[in-house]
Amino acid sequence: MPSPLSESRPPSVPAGTRAACLHRPPSAVITQDAETLAPQQMRAVLTSASIDDTGRTTVLEPGCAVTLGRHPSCTLALRAPTVSAVHAEVQHVGASYVLMDKGSTNGTFVNDQRLGSAHALRNGDTIRLGPTVLLRFSLMSDDEHAAVTRLYEMAVHDRLTGLYNRNFADERLDSEIAYASAHGTTLAVILVDLDHFKSINDRHGHLAGDNVLRAAAGALGRSIRGEDLVARYGGEEFLVMVRGMTGRDDAAITAERIRNTLSALRVPQPAARGTMVELGATASLGVAALHECAPASRVGLIEIADRRLYAAKLLGRNRVVSSG
Repeated sequence: MPSPLSESRPPSVPAGTRAACLHRPPSAVITQDAETLAPQQMRAVLTSASIDDTGRTTVLEPGCAVTLGRHPSCTLALRAPTVSAVHAEVQHVGASYVLMDKGSTNGTFVNDQRLGSAHALRNGDTIRLGPTVLLRFSLMSDDEHAAVTRLYEMAVHDRLTGLYNRNFADERLDSEIAYASAHGTTLAVILVDLDHFKSINDRHGHLAGDNVLRAAAGALGRSIRGEDLVARYGGEEFLVMVRGMTGRDDAAITAERIRNTLSALRVPQPAARGTMVELGATASLGVAALHECAPASRVGLIEIADRRLYAAKLLGRNRVVSSG
């Protein structure tokens, strides 16, 4: 399952990401003053301050270079349409972390000053990539980083299932719609609602219902690709955001795979006199693609998927509806 903040978590990059060591940076002469780090005590961290991703952290490992941009190969992949494919890079040079613009269209800024050359970052610097993506460079102790990561996880994840929560899903969906509209890429959503879930709670209790929800969440995560996103969207309702497929029909195939996986789910549950029962749950699913929604909006896209979900219920449940 994608980190339910690979980003899960989010493309989702999970909280507390450690930047992969892409290559050793070349030696360079930096004319600006730099702060000396104490690697044994502090770590360099980029913390997102953008609206849809506030609090997500990326650890900058000593000796590594970190690329920032829209391209999936970037160490810190960003979905904002105003960010260039490879927008900027942070290199570890001597005792400094040095930020460089990579010829971006909308510029790289530190404390609202546009970069014209390499800049040695200082603790507390604010980095802006284009007009909307904000990051903060900080030196943190392990305890500070752990605390920030915990707060981020609590803010974006559903406590019961570990999936992303509705607020995060809505914010990410807004961002993905803007990106897809600007770049002509495809996007679809699938709403998933467990059938007759109330009867599980009524017959077996809410703890049993919670176990079924957790199992369903795990099954959903195993049914999607790493670039997709799944969130708990309501009581027994889930949202799956499908990126980059050719259209609604491909999303419907994903939805059918999810339906089959959930139909086969069996959740052991203690019963009377020390026996065990296996609980199962089917699901009804509604699929909507962004090109069906004019003008493109999260509200409009969800309304189409919700209408089709309702149609699946009326048609007898345990089915996918992707048109009409």
